[in-house]
Parts: sequence; structure tokens; C-alpha cells
Amino acid sequence: MQSRTKRDRIVQEILDTQVAYIDNLERIIRLFLVPLRESNLLPAPARAAIFSNIEAILAVDRELLDCLVEQSPGEAFLRLAPFLRLYSLYANNFQRANEVLTDCTKKSSDFARFRAEQESRPDCCALGLPSLLIMPVQRVPRCKLLLDDLLKHTPQDDPEWIKLRSEDRFPSSLESAD
Repeated sequence: MQSRTKRDRIVQEILDTQVAYIDNLERIIRLFLVPLRESNLLPAPARAAIFSNIEAILAVDRELLDCLVEQSPGEAFLRLAPFLRLYSLYANNFQRANEVLTDCTKKSSDFARFRAEQESRPDCCALGLPSLLIMPVQRVPRCKLLLDDLLKHTPQDDPEWIKLRSEDRFPSSLESAD
């Protein structure tokens, strides 16, 4: 019974962290990407380099949250595993994104001022843009750890055990992108 309680806590942690993570992705888009897209502060190639495919990642993570609410974690991650490859693209671009962000901040006082104003907003939750942008890079390893912990607390005769054990829940290219 204690294992079931631990398992329930892990499932709840997966849900809670997914909600918080989506909130942060939405924060990036609402406070930084959309206003930059609507202004001329950054050229489109710089915006694309900094934010990469963050909107596609948000869409997948919203779908994942819906699946987590409706299905077991094993089923949800297996169902969306093909779409999680978007994280590889983001992670592989991350160093370049940081370089472009740093360069734009140094070269454009208007962008530096915009960034400082946005980062100081209460709804930015005292998180700087670099701290927000690294979250998708950190998400896959965190989910993997939570799912591995869930597997440890799932009986082998539970149908969920096979799904959690599946190597297909995270594409191998994601694990090498950590």
C-alpha cells in the first residue's frame, strides 16, 4: 500500500510540474516572443535563433498535459513520444540561442531595455529570459527521472509497468541532447 501512495505522489508531481512548466513556456511567449514579434526590436532571424521552436514545444506539452489527465503517464508519454523530438531541435540550438541573446543584448540598447523591463515584471516571477529559455532543455531529463521513479514504484504485474519500461517513451536522440 505504501508503494501505491508513493506512486500516487509521483503521478501528482508529474502533473503539477507539467502545469508549472506550461505556465513558464506561456510566460516566454507572452512576455518576450509576442512583443518582439510585434515590434522591430529584433530581426526575425535573431528571434528565430533565440526562441527556436518554443511554440511547437508548448503545443505538444499542452497535449501531453491533456493526455496525462485522461490517461496513465506511461500511455501519455508513449502516445506523444514522436512529437517529443521537437526537444532535440531546441536543445541542439540552445547554445546558439544563448550566443544570439547575449549578442543582441550587447548590441541593442533598445532590446536590452525591453528585456530588463520584461524581466522585472511581477508576472515574470523573478526569472530572467535565460532561466526561462533553459527550461525545455531541462524538462526531458526531469520527466525521465520522474518516470523512472514511477516505474520503481509500479508493480511488475501492473499493465502500466510495461509502458513505463518502454524505451519508446523518450526517443534516444533526446537523451543524447541532455
